[in-house]
Amino acid sequence: MRSGRIAPWLVVGALALVGCKTGGQPPPPEVAPPPVPPGEAPMAFAETLEALAHADEHGWTKAECERLGAAFGRVADALAKDERRARQADAARFNQGVALSRCDDPRALKIFSVLAARHHDPAMAMTARERVRRGAIDRDAAIEQLRQGIVAAEFAAPDSLTLLGRWLRERGEGDDLVEAKQQLQRALARRPRDARALGELALVQLAMALGPEGAERLAAEHHLELAASDQRRADTKATLEMALLVCDQGLRVAPEDARLHNVRGLVQAARRDDTAAARDFAEARRLDPSLFAAHMNHAAVLSRFRGFDEAERAYRAALKLRPDDYDAKVGLALALRGQAAKKRTDAATRQRTEARELLVAARTAEPQRPEAYFNHALLITGAPAEGGAAKACTPQTRELFEQARARSRDAEMRARADGWLKDLQVMCQFTSPAP
Repeated sequence: MRSGRIAPWLVVGALALVGCKTGGQPPPPEVAPPPVPPGEAPMAFAETLEALAHADEHGWTKAECERLGAAFGRVADALAKDERRARQADAARFNQGVALSRCDDPRALKIFSVLAARHHDPAMAMTARERVRRGAIDRDAAIEQLRQGIVAAEFAAPDSLTLLGRWLRERGEGDDLVEAKQQLQRALARRPRDARALGELALVQLAMALGPEGAERLAAEHHLELAASDQRRADTKATLEMALLVCDQGLRVAPEDARLHNVRGLVQAARRDDTAAARDFAEARRLDPSLFAAHMNHAAVLSRFRGFDEAERAYRAALKLRPDDYDAKVGLALALRGQAAKKRTDAATRQRTEARELLVAARTAEPQRPEAYFNHALLITGAPAEGGAAKACTPQTRELFEQARARSRDAEMRARADGWLKDLQVMCQFTSPAP
C-alpha cells in the first residue's frame, strides 16, 4: 500500500525473513559501536528511520534487522537521557521493535509490550497484532485488551482505535459495526487526515449497507461475486453515499493510496456503478501491483459486463500473488468459460480444459465450498463441442448441482441450482446421456 504522510514512530511493512550467506571461515568478532552522544541523537534517529525505509523498499536480511534494531536502541538510550525528548525516545524504541519484527524476532513483542504498558498508542496496536499473530491470545481477547488500553489512554490512541474498528468490522457480531463506526470516528477526531481510518470507516459504512451476508463476505475477503446492495431502501442509499464521501475525503489526503481506491471500487460496485468501480480497481492495481484484492475485484467487476479476456488477465495476476487461492482459481475458470461459451474452436476447447482443471483443483482444496461445483456443472452444460445436451445429461452434472446446492448458504445460488436440476430433468427425458 502506498500511503500519504507516515508518522515517524509508525512504519508499516510486510514481515520478511531472508537468510544470510555464510562463508567457510568464521567472521571476526564484531566491535560494538559506541553510544550515540545525546546531542547527536535527533539526527541519528532521522538517519536510522531513512535506513529502515530503505530496507522496507529493497528487502531485509537478518543482519540488517539486527543492525537497525541495535541502532534504534542506541538512539533511544541517548534520547532517554533528556527528559524533554521522552516521546522521541519512545518513538525510537518502538522502531527498534519494528526493525526486529521484520525478521520475526521475538524481542520485538517484548519491546512493544513495555511501551504499551505506558499507553504508547502505536505499541498498543502492534502488541495486539503480534499476540494474535503468534497465537498467544485470540482476536476476541485482543479486542477486549484494546478496549481497556484505549480507555486507559483516555482515547488518545488513533492507531489502536483504527485497529479496533477494523477487527470489530471483521467480526461483525451483534452491535460490532455500530461500535466500529464509533471507534473510527474517535480515531478521526484525533487524526482527521488519517487515510487508514478513513478507509476503514468507508468499509464499515459499506458493510452496514450490504447487510449480514454481504458484510460477512467483505470481512472474509471473498470477492468472487461482488455484492450489490438493495438501493430501494433510502437508508441504504444514504449509507453508501456517505461511504463514497469518506473515500473521496481519504483520497484527497492520499491520492495514491491503492487500498482506498480499492475500497471506493467496492462502494461503487455496491451502488451498481460498475464502470466507476472498474476504474477504481484498475487504479488500485496500477498503484500497487501486489494488492491481491484489487486484482480480484477488478476481475469480478469486468466479468459482470462480460469483459472476460481482461478479467482473465486480472485473475492470472492474482494467482501469481497467491497460487493456491480458491477464489482466484474459480474466478479464472469462470473467465475462461465465458470466453469459450458457444464456441467450437480449438482455443475454446483449451480454455474449457484449463477451466475444468482449475475447478477440480479448487474443490479438491476446499471441498466444503459450493462455487467450484456449481461452475463445473455450468461448464459441462455450456460445452457444445463436447457433447452438448447429451453431455449435460449425465449423473456427474446432476451430482455437481446437488453438491453446490447442499453446500451453499446463499439463497440465490441454491435457487439457481434448483432451477438447473429441474431443467435437466425435463431436457434429459428426450436426450440420451453421453457415453
